Amino acid sequence: MSATNGKSAGSQDLIQAEFHLELAHQIMRYIGRLAAEGNCKPLSALGLEPTDVDRLRRMNIPEADRLSRLSSHYLNTVDLIDRDKLMLAIDYLERERVQQETIETLIRLKATLPLMNQLYCMERETFVQQRKLLGVTDQGGRIRHLSEPEESQVYDLWTHNKQLKIPDRLILIGQQTRIPLGSVFHFLCTFDSNEFHQPM
Repeated sequence: MSATNGKSAGSQDLIQAEFHLELAHQIMRYIGRLAAEGNCKPLSALGLEPTDVDRLRRMNIPEADRLSRLSSHYLNTVDLIDRDKLMLAIDYLERERVQQETIETLIRLKATLPLMNQLYCMERETFVQQRKLLGVTDQGGRIRHLSEPEESQVYDLWTHNKQLKIPDRLILIGQQTRIPLGSVFHFLCTFDSNEFHQPM
């Protein structure tokens, strides 16, 4: 093959790849829009199962938009939609949603930056922004020490709910005791700090 023919074939391959990416993006945008609008019949026609369609229906508009940007990785050259990969994408978006909801609950329960940094490696700028978005303005100041009855209550809840993930245990404590999580974290670190280094 001559150099000219090689360049021509290379250009055609590039054009074909770009066309496939654009087509994939448009299809994913279409799926995301249908999901956001709750228009399930066309989704079923694409080969998605009822449970898949239900999961798509439950997506909010930002998630549907993010799904549309995931593009070609979730397409199959034979059946158009690679259902398994699409469901993996939705799994990822759902985990992100749950984590964000958990973060918001922790901050509303007066989690401090050291706690959020320990759990999620959250930086100060992100923490301040999240608090502002949630309207949490009564943070700051010195961490108060727990009274003996509070220590006993927190200790019991912490040790008797080890089956829960750490963020969920903290939320349980915050909701049941109404003690600011910054103070809870400070107390827990005095006897169980190693547990906060476990994967979340």
